[in-house]
Amino acid sequence: MREINQDFIELQKFINEYKILNLVPGSEFNDVLKKMHKRYFAFLALHHELLIDNGYIDNLPMEQQEIFKYRISEVLSELGTILFLSVHGCYKAAKLVMRSSIENFSKAVGCLVNINIVNETSVYKVIEIALSHNVFSETAMSEKNYLNEKYSRLCEDVHTASVSNMQTIECIGNFPISDFQLFNLLGDSFIKLINVFTAILIKIEPNTFHRAHHSRKDLIALILSNEDKRIIHQLEY
Repeated sequence: MREINQDFIELQKFINEYKILNLVPGSEFNDVLKKMHKRYFAFLALHHELLIDNGYIDNLPMEQQEIFKYRISEVLSELGTILFLSVHGCYKAAKLVMRSSIENFSKAVGCLVNINIVNETSVYKVIEIALSHNVFSETAMSEKNYLNEKYSRLCEDVHTASVSNMQTIECIGNFPISDFQLFNLLGDSFIKLINVFTAILIKIEPNTFHRAHHSRKDLIALILSNEDKRIIHQLEY
């Protein structure tokens, strides 16, 4: 008991003095974080546009609107969690949440195809239903491939497929962990995932972008590639 009490005192001290020291302006870590924040902030603007007025898609039944709203809000929540975990060096945990964000995004999109998707217990079936939306055979083929491939790779982290999927943390005192290579890779995945989520949502309903308030429209445009902008502007209002 004495050792436990002493260790708890050390834990309290560690938490009270906890600092992240690698995010000073001009550092490599800070540069990556700035890019991640840019995408995250833009997705916040998109999230606002998805939920205002009559909802995401005109004349969508209320029950589907509710499912979409809750699931896409959870995606936003998970993206913020990924950002937070990454900064502290919780790289594996961030990947687990990233996988969950794809699942929730799939349920948000999938409910537009089949309202009963929330009752489906097989995640692969959920993704299959979501990817059956006609947007993936018309304007979002590359996004479909990315989601499939990314989800499969993240499953390796969830199930710790090999040693490379482990993050060996000997004690809480190891935090914050600073591994720029891992942080940079995670940052790239985070940015790409937001790009893909955004492109899919706007290709399904272009008016989300066309009718957006000009300040939020400018932010959302930061996420879209030139090719996506061209496709979206060609889609009917």
